[in-house]
Amino acid sequence: MKSQVKAVTLNCWGVPVVARDRKARMEAIAEWLSSADYDFVFLEEVWLKSDYALIRDKTEKTYPFAHYFYSGVIGSGTCVLSRHPLSTSLYHRSPVNGFAHMVHHGDWFGGKGVGLCQAHCRGLVINLYITHLHANYNKARDVYSCHRLVQSFDCAQFVRMTSAGADLILFAGDFNSNPDELPYKVITHCAGLKDAYYLDSETTKEPPEEATCEAPKNSYTSRHSALEHGERIDFIFVGTRGPTRLEDVSYCQPLPELVAGCQHGYSDHEAVAVSLRLVTDSGEGEKWVFHPCDYRDSVLRESLVECETYLKSLHIDQIFHVVVSVLLLAVLVATLGWPVLHGWGQGLLRLLVSLLFGYTLFMATVWNRIERAGIVAGMCDLRVALHRSSDSSPTTPLPPDDNRKLSVSGELPGVCLEQPRRSLTGESAAPERSAANGDL
Repeated sequence: MKSQVKAVTLNCWGVPVVARDRKARMEAIAEWLSSADYDFVFLEEVWLKSDYALIRDKTEKTYPFAHYFYSGVIGSGTCVLSRHPLSTSLYHRSPVNGFAHMVHHGDWFGGKGVGLCQAHCRGLVINLYITHLHANYNKARDVYSCHRLVQSFDCAQFVRMTSAGADLILFAGDFNSNPDELPYKVITHCAGLKDAYYLDSETTKEPPEEATCEAPKNSYTSRHSALEHGERIDFIFVGTRGPTRLEDVSYCQPLPELVAGCQHGYSDHEAVAVSLRLVTDSGEGEKWVFHPCDYRDSVLRESLVECETYLKSLHIDQIFHVVVSVLLLAVLVATLGWPVLHGWGQGLLRLLVSLLFGYTLFMATVWNRIERAGIVAGMCDLRVALHRSSDSSPTTPLPPDDNRKLSVSGELPGVCLEQPRRSLTGESAAPERSAANGDL
């Protein structure tokens, strides 16, 4: 049986106050989606309830089924629109989500994580995953790189553990990582998914790739951008299970550069769309078994090294905040007996010192322990994955760039389909089910 599935993802840049032309762009996005021919739509940065209500009002006839993932203080900003019924939904929050005190960044308030909706489309069970990993606000000194890494591994684990009953997996969103960075490698090698961009024979496989953020063609890209060609950080990853397999993949960026009649685009990101042609063979097909390759292990080890380095920086931060707390406390104690010589000014100064003391004490104790626990939790999961790999049979490693050269019918990066073993009599023997080889 043959079938076709179409999907699109877009970071809508719906940040209140900060995002330029937000209202006009949201209306334009909703209008475009209302006439777009997709089975599934993945949207990120839909922060305001009014914007989500606007999109639902204009697209309800085209996409009668939808789900918004609520999380954190202001919501995750992610939602899924569907032409087909959604049978279940779930949101898994990541153990680390940035810093609450970095109010101007705001990622912590969104409660980062990964959302899941399961849909039934043309006889297929399709798992729809969406995420928006922590942003990188400083290319030269990315203090959130470890948070993003732990989030990506958490997403990969979640996908792997919840996708056993699906025929097709679509994992879309803004990953804030390019294909050369660890979070991307973790997704492809630990979740066993393929980047749809590399599956289309027409896309450019050599740098510069088609940018989805800070693209030169985007009206919101600054002329002084540090990225000459932009970066590709918005993805749709795909995977199949059981008798279902990919026959052909078509990738494109469907949005025009400008909204009709306006001098601005739809978002500061480009939309990414895929069209998948699928074939479902009769019978049960090969059993899906996650069997790690050596290159996947190197990705896990590299991730552990980054986490360990970050833990050391956390220790240094803790020492800094402790020292500052002691100094501020000394100032408060030393000024307890001072007479009030300058009226309200002196009282205001003491109030400021008290607030700073409370902040540094909180950062040195409560917050440091929360963040340390999140990173350590990620490291424990990474070590479990490596231990599972060491208990599995060795396989031939994939070279680092093979993910870019895979065909639609090729094996997934970092994942091998375990074939039935031959017994001494020459008969086929079904592979054993055990936690050691990662059978789901």
